[in-house]
Amino acid sequence: MKLGKRTYLLLVLMLLLHQLLLAQRREATGYFVSTFGDTTKVVFLVPHYLFDKDSIDYLDLQSKVKCKFKDGSTQVYWPEGSISSFHFKYNNAEVDMFKVQFDDKRCFFLAQLIEGKMSLYKWYKPNLSGSGGFMGSGGSTGVPGVIANTPNYFPSDQGNIEFYVVQKQNEPAYKVKKLGFKKSVKKHFGDCPYVINYFEEGTSTYEKVDILVNYYNRFCGSGS
Repeated sequence: MKLGKRTYLLLVLMLLLHQLLLAQRREATGYFVSTFGDTTKVVFLVPHYLFDKDSIDYLDLQSKVKCKFKDGSTQVYWPEGSISSFHFKYNNAEVDMFKVQFDDKRCFFLAQLIEGKMSLYKWYKPNLSGSGGFMGSGGSTGVPGVIANTPNYFPSDQGNIEFYVVQKQNEPAYKVKKLGFKKSVKKHFGDCPYVINYFEEGTSTYEKVDILVNYYNRFCGSGS
C-alpha cells in the first residue's frame, strides 16, 4: 500500500514528536514499594515539561512511572499493577506518589499531602480552557496540632486543574468537588462534628481542605 506524501510527512512528524517526548525525562534515584510490601531501589525516569527541565510532569506520573534497574533494563509500571507507592527526590522536592483507587474502580498514582485516618492527595487533570489555579500557603488555625495549608511542593501546575482527593482508611477515594463544595464537605466529613462546626463558621474554602483533613485526623475518625 502506497502512502501519500502528506500521510508520510504526518507519520514522520508523529515519530519525531514521540521521540522528543521520550527524551523529556531526567533521572532521580529512589525506591518503590510493591503491593506485597517489598521495597526496590531504582532510578526513576522523571517526565518534565518541554521548556521547563526543573519541573515535574505530575499529570504524566499519575498514569505511569518508568524505572531503570541496575542492569540497565527499564520497565513501565501502571497504577493498576504491582506498585503501591514510589518515592524519590528531585530538585529538592520530596516526591511521594501512592496508588489511589476511586469509588468507580479507577486507579491513579497521586501525590500525598497528608497521611492519616483520612489522607489527602492532589490530583491533576488537563485544563482544556488553558487557565488554572495554584494553591499557596496560609497561616495558623489557632488550634494546637492542626496545621493550616500544607505547603504545595509542586514546582509548576503548567495550566492543569488541581483537585483535592480524600480517602479514609480501608475505603475508596473521592474527589472533593469545587462546585457543590458545602455538600461535598458534609458527605465526606459528616461523621466529624468538629469539622462540620468549623466549616459552618464560614472560615473554610476549597483551598483550605487540608485544614479540614487535619481537624478530622486530630479529633475524629476510627481510633480517635
